[in-house]
Amino acid sequence: MEIEKGYKIGPFWSNKPAEWFNKKTAIFWRISPSSIIPLLKSVVKPNGESLWSNFGIVGGEEENSKVDIPVVSEKLPILLGRLATVFEIYNRELEEMEEGELYLDQLLQLRIKPTLSAHKTDLEQATAILYLMEQGDRIPVIIGNLPKDELKELLKFLYWMGLEKGKVGVISISPLLPFPTFSDLLF
Repeated sequence: MEIEKGYKIGPFWSNKPAEWFNKKTAIFWRISPSSIIPLLKSVVKPNGESLWSNFGIVGGEEENSKVDIPVVSEKLPILLGRLATVFEIYNRELEEMEEGELYLDQLLQLRIKPTLSAHKTDLEQATAILYLMEQGDRIPVIIGNLPKDELKELLKFLYWMGLEKGKVGVISISPLLPFPTFSDLLF
């Protein structure tokens, strides 16, 4: 059901309609796939494959995931944005905007090694999340309950990765409507 620049998918909120999410790859952010997939299977219908069988978890661990980053904070999305910039796998059009320049400045100030160690993770795990996001033409990101600052940083990172271009779709427990723009998040 479309509402006010967003969608209601079962009990969740989204920036895309349910059929957009029928991919096998997904990122789960502070939510367990085993807790949410049964709730969404009736609404998000997979195309002959299991729903989100190739996934990464940020802020948790699960046996069948491709990558886990168990500890998360508001700095982790900034770290992932910084690494996406290093590997040049972000929406380059944002660099041309004032907002993009501001975000890039924020990313370039972050030191990678101390942030990685604070999250009890390594470069391989962080880059594996980026790899999952980059490998597909569309990537669902399913978001659990987040502190406000972490949600804001996560949404900035998702815009950096292609949210505005339609590459990233978000399903959230928390209402995100009207869905914030990149400018809203920076100013």
